Amino acid sequence: MSRKVRKLNTVLVILMLIFIWGQSMIPADLSSSESEFVLGVIEKFVNIGAGYMQGGRLYDLLMDLAGRVDNERLRAFLCRCVNYLQVNYFSRDAGFWTRKLAHFTEYMILGFLLSSLLAHRDGRGRFFLPWLLCAGVSSVDESIQLITPGRWGQLRDVALDMAGATMGLVVCVVFLAILTFRERRRRRC
Repeated sequence: MSRKVRKLNTVLVILMLIFIWGQSMIPADLSSSESEFVLGVIEKFVNIGAGYMQGGRLYDLLMDLAGRVDNERLRAFLCRCVNYLQVNYFSRDAGFWTRKLAHFTEYMILGFLLSSLLAHRDGRGRFFLPWLLCAGVSSVDESIQLITPGRWGQLRDVALDMAGATMGLVVCVVFLAILTFRERRRRRC
């Protein structure tokens, strides 16, 4: 990776940190209105109804699948699990899902940027360190929310952040593998 690309990547990582931690400092009422604005833009341009995001159809599908299980005890367990998901997750408003998708996406981008920044010049990656850095950023992110009015830090958000970071790392691994393969192929020719 050239020095210019590394400098640009460093600036992008810093901007991403400012964005992530800045979003955590926004009070709950403003954060909710931001989520509703983003949802309105999505609905306007992508034509997605909030009903799809609230999972009414997903609940029906999962209950139907659980009902097809032959083992009565397993079927009852699966139905309880689906009902738990309906009460705690599927029935949430679309703003909730917008915020969760934002968490995942922010950390996917951060994971990609950090892993590409810390990769070796030959394309081999260092991926444990970026993953740990993302865990630290996420912990600070949730800690900031503890002192922000109307917000609270949650362990499930850290888990969601780390899932996004892991996805970013995987995308970076694939991206670096493709670049390395092309470079080696070009050198042979």
